[in-house]
Amino acid sequence: MKAYDELASAAPRGFDEDGQRKPAFKLTPTGAEPTTKGKLVAFYAAQTVETTPEMPLPKGTADAPRFGLFTFTILSKLAENPNITYRQLGQAVLQQYSADGRTRPTPLFEGELDARVFGTDKTDTVMQWPIVIENDKATIGAGLLHRLTPGSRLAILPSALSPLSEALGYLQVQSAKNLESRVKPVEFGGKPALKLADIPANAYARLAELAVDYKLVVARPAAAKGLEKEAALANSVLDELAARESSGFHIALIEPGKSADLRLAVLRENAIAGAAEDATDAPALWFLPASGDMTLKEGNKPPMIVIHPDGRETLIDAAAGTLTKIFRAIGLSRLAAASDYRPEEVSVEFRIKRLDNDTLQPIEPSTVPRVSPDDQVHVLARNSSTNLVDINVLYVGSDYSIQHFLAERLTEGAVLEEGLFKFTDTSFGMERMIAVLTEAPPQSEKQDLSFLAQEGVVSVTRGLGQPSFADMLADIGMAPPTRSAMRLTDDKGSKGAVMIFPMETVPRA
Repeated sequence: MKAYDELASAAPRGFDEDGQRKPAFKLTPTGAEPTTKGKLVAFYAAQTVETTPEMPLPKGTADAPRFGLFTFTILSKLAENPNITYRQLGQAVLQQYSADGRTRPTPLFEGELDARVFGTDKTDTVMQWPIVIENDKATIGAGLLHRLTPGSRLAILPSALSPLSEALGYLQVQSAKNLESRVKPVEFGGKPALKLADIPANAYARLAELAVDYKLVVARPAAAKGLEKEAALANSVLDELAARESSGFHIALIEPGKSADLRLAVLRENAIAGAAEDATDAPALWFLPASGDMTLKEGNKPPMIVIHPDGRETLIDAAAGTLTKIFRAIGLSRLAAASDYRPEEVSVEFRIKRLDNDTLQPIEPSTVPRVSPDDQVHVLARNSSTNLVDINVLYVGSDYSIQHFLAERLTEGAVLEEGLFKFTDTSFGMERMIAVLTEAPPQSEKQDLSFLAQEGVVSVTRGLGQPSFADMLADIGMAPPTRSAMRLTDDKGSKGAVMIFPMETVPRA
């Protein structure tokens, strides 16, 4: 048996001669502790079952030298625009292959794709997708999982490398499923609405303006005895945040005690039952779950922000950062099972390996297993279809953390079998594992949902003048709006599935 550290450092492996994926046991802790990734970008010219062509290039040039198609395409795209990210470069390569009518080979890209090519600065994720026009309808291969909701606007760009200044016009999302959106041209940004026929082939849609429409129902804090001023300050801050037109969340405030997604309370920690002797006497704004349960047990303690009477701006920043993360985690957790794959096409099974037992116990979606620190989660996925399928695995912790553990592309007949992570003692409670399957069109970028990851919410006890959650505010607007169960049944759309596996983490006896 390999040691845990050895397993954690194992590199991903390819497929064997039978098309079966070799296991790579990458066990990574959960909780607020983020997954550590190396600063690596890898471009693959083809999948393991494909060959890479060489030919005289550029085409039509007399006495043209022989180049590898992949290398030549990369260099030509870099020559067009060297100031791009690795993700944009990969998209441009796939775009060129599609323009040339190539269905094979299929390049793959992974790593720090949002870093600039040959640079050290990491940029914001490039949220852009090819525009597909069929039967007088325009769609893009992104939806609610990518934060797109009706009303979101996207710039129409002639290529994946184009800057926003070259936008030909704009699109607006009309309707959104988990993995696909229907869009239409609109007048925006001083440009008229284009006709669908005027949108060039191989054009890209890049996110320009996000519409956040999912509401997080929040119950206001009641005015506890002796803390009336603090409760009034907290409610005033909530009113200001709810009225903001541009933020990373959308909240609906209701009266204290009403049924809500999130309940707020203004309390002193040392006045709470079970408080330790060294509990603080400072008044604080507490963020409680829908049940309103309050516990001070290690790993279950809800987030809180200490309230300073003269620290309104600090409270605003801290509350905004906390609500942003809670909004994202609760919204992602609400994605109900939605699948139009048949079991004989693609199957995904998660299994638990207990600390004291080598048997792998399957997790049934209809059950809520109890797990403890050092228990492991393994995945077994089979692609029995004739199409490429991307699989992503995310984990939503009870501390509102979102961790991304897997992004793999499965070829026809491939089997993915590997360990994903083991549980730690950093948080306990109801948590959820989310598996997202996406049918991958030919010459498409691998679906990678790692941009949804975030660290857990922590308590804020800093005083006036110290920046609270400034790092969270840097990615404001990144919340993934979600809705109730949605079946992906559009025959013309890419097949997909979103599966939720709830579980309860408890301390080991």
